Amino acid sequence: MKKRLLIIVALLSAAVLSAQTRKGKITGIVIGKSSKAPIEYSTVALHNAGNAQVITGTTTNSQGRFVLDKITDGDYIVECSYIGCKPLQTSKLSVSKSTPTVDLGVLILDDSSTALDEVVVQGQRSTYIQTIDKKIFNVGSDLMSSSGSVSDLLQNIPSVQVDVDGTISLRGNENVQVLINGKPSVTMKNSTNRGSVLQQIPANSIERIEVITNPSAQFKPDGTSGIINIILKKEHNKGYSGTLISNAGNDDRYNAALSLGYNNPKVNITGNYGIRLDRRDRFNYNDRTLTDAATGTQSFVSQNDISRARSTAHITGLGFQWNIDDKNRFEVGGNYTYMTFPRKENNMTIQRTETQTLKDYNRQRFDKEVQKQADALAAFVHEFGKDHTLTVDYTNATEDGTEDNKYTNIYQIPIQMDTKDNTLIKQKDYENLIRAIYENSFHKNIKLVLGYELEADKSDMRYFAEDYMNSVWVKNTGKSNDFLFNETVHSLYATYGQTLGKFGFLAGLRGEQSYIKSKLLTLNQTVPNNYFLFYPTIHSSYKLNDHNELQLNYSLRVNRPEGDDLNPFPEYQDPYNVRMGNPNLMPEKIHSIEVGYQWKDDVTTLVATLFYRNAYNKMTTITKVLADDVVQTTKENMSSSQASGLELIANSAIGNFATFNINTNLFYNQIDASDLGYSNKKGAMAWSTALNTNFNLFRNAMLQINARYRSSELNPQGNRAATFITNLGTRYDILPRYNLSLTATVSDLFDTYKDVNIINTPALYQRFERRRTPRIFYVGFSYKFGGNANKKHKATELKYDESL
Repeated sequence: MKKRLLIIVALLSAAVLSAQTRKGKITGIVIGKSSKAPIEYSTVALHNAGNAQVITGTTTNSQGRFVLDKITDGDYIVECSYIGCKPLQTSKLSVSKSTPTVDLGVLILDDSSTALDEVVVQGQRSTYIQTIDKKIFNVGSDLMSSSGSVSDLLQNIPSVQVDVDGTISLRGNENVQVLINGKPSVTMKNSTNRGSVLQQIPANSIERIEVITNPSAQFKPDGTSGIINIILKKEHNKGYSGTLISNAGNDDRYNAALSLGYNNPKVNITGNYGIRLDRRDRFNYNDRTLTDAATGTQSFVSQNDISRARSTAHITGLGFQWNIDDKNRFEVGGNYTYMTFPRKENNMTIQRTETQTLKDYNRQRFDKEVQKQADALAAFVHEFGKDHTLTVDYTNATEDGTEDNKYTNIYQIPIQMDTKDNTLIKQKDYENLIRAIYENSFHKNIKLVLGYELEADKSDMRYFAEDYMNSVWVKNTGKSNDFLFNETVHSLYATYGQTLGKFGFLAGLRGEQSYIKSKLLTLNQTVPNNYFLFYPTIHSSYKLNDHNELQLNYSLRVNRPEGDDLNPFPEYQDPYNVRMGNPNLMPEKIHSIEVGYQWKDDVTTLVATLFYRNAYNKMTTITKVLADDVVQTTKENMSSSQASGLELIANSAIGNFATFNINTNLFYNQIDASDLGYSNKKGAMAWSTALNTNFNLFRNAMLQINARYRSSELNPQGNRAATFITNLGTRYDILPRYNLSLTATVSDLFDTYKDVNIINTPALYQRFERRRTPRIFYVGFSYKFGGNANKKHKATELKYDESL
């Protein structure tokens, strides 16, 4: 305690003296030794050369640049570090009257290996980093990244919520855009299938996740609540290198992944293969009461559904990068995924009135579901000069899904009999994306980005239904249908960012021309929807001092209907539940404003953000009662919706013993669904909180606890009940020289995770509960090899590359 008081007194004294002392500056650029590329988000710390005390710190920008300013006269050492690289320390340098500014030039981090012989790493890369327009969460220390899926990993990201079916919410809003490496992905565009895909992708393929609640004009404006950008790992170690990960879980769950890489100054080749065998059991309980408005009589439908599926996913990828010369780079790559979901389901249904049971039957389902996804990328990058580039790339992606359902209905009431029916659902999605991006940093404090994008998407949805009648299969023409959806969007955008002393801003404008065409082939009808919109954005920050910063951001966003949302043909999930789209849906426009405050020091970051979203033509899901106690879900535009709230994030450490991250969201939702015949400006408070902690138990051993709670939330027809879940994990590194780690994880430790939605209207009261298998255990290992992994670690020298 006395030592801490002395340090505090010393710091206060230094602060007083600094007001009367000139302030120096230290600058530099951090690049990788093997990749020759700038390293973004590298941690830069300034140490006192005498006692090694950390004075201040920062992170590098997208060009690898860093600036340490307001440095008083003295002798210092600069340390740079980044995950996957050996730390670098400079020799002693001096800031004085004669040399107030020290330019370190180019600092080269050795990215050939992270293996250190007989060296214990006491610290780790910061889990949380905030920039002017996004929050970055490094997932390397998250144990779910070793055994779980991307869906499991996202549950531990502040501000992000994931429900039982894998549906993602950002600050309580499910309309979020998910990008892969900064680009739209055909697998992520359909929110219905996105959850299933994310539950199959291994989390160990992820390097970091970026949460962008108010994206700049450089990104597509889609997504009410913002963007979740998933950045995949790449092998950059010098020479040959690789990583092998394998896990085994309860109920015959297994997964394994192998990534390989070869890197030299001229070429970089990467390849990966992963297999995931999972068990996805789901338990649904649906109880509804239906009231006739004219007579007041009631009827009741109860459905208990048990679904068991053993899914298998094969995921492979290959990439090639050719450094043609110092100014030109070409790369190609591709990925292919093959997933199967053989599913057996038993739906027990009872329909009754106040006096008698009308129907009592089991609906048995066998589904052979298959999803195939492929994408290919080609890109060319030309460097005109330092921080001055032109990038042109093309992406082609396809997704082909087939759901082959075989149903058998076993009736007990009204009479004992069996009936059969089948549905074959085929959906193919195609995406073509062309981008041209020009970036120029005219000055170290000024950056201009100009871009053009052409996105051409197509969805082909076919629904075939047949009934078994008189020993013959007969096509059900009332249910079978074909629907085509075409969308082409031309985009031009510009962003301009500048730092003026303590003030920084990033302004942008994006113009989009959209051509949308829905073809109802079964009815021989076409519904066009063409429109042009501008999307302005502004991000600003003001640095009060080294520890305090203010931010103010605004963006105009859009929520465009997907193909499933517009498809008017009904999809019969069972005889009592029908889902259909609405071809007359209009795009939802959202004005989003954020005011933020950040305080940080060497080990602690505190962030408070006030946000407000005002949505027009708000799209929402509405459930209606049809004849014979059948309910239909569809989407409608309601008048407006406002959401305001406060987000709090605390990220800190307790010495070398523990690190923790606490995220709490308080938000107030007000909706006006009076034009749909429901609530008139109904509002309610809601909140959520998440805790992620890491404990270094002893040498090379870590324990991790993740817990989150989400309160009840409002919707136009009722509410969504609260949820709570706790996950636990541990890791043991078997001597760093062997690059081998053992892990064990368990999700939903207390069997509390469930999703409950309640509809409460004059005509319908429904409680729908969904659960999954609790307490999923995994044990596994991770092994890194190649890239000088077994060589002894030598002190890294400071090097300058004058050619750069």
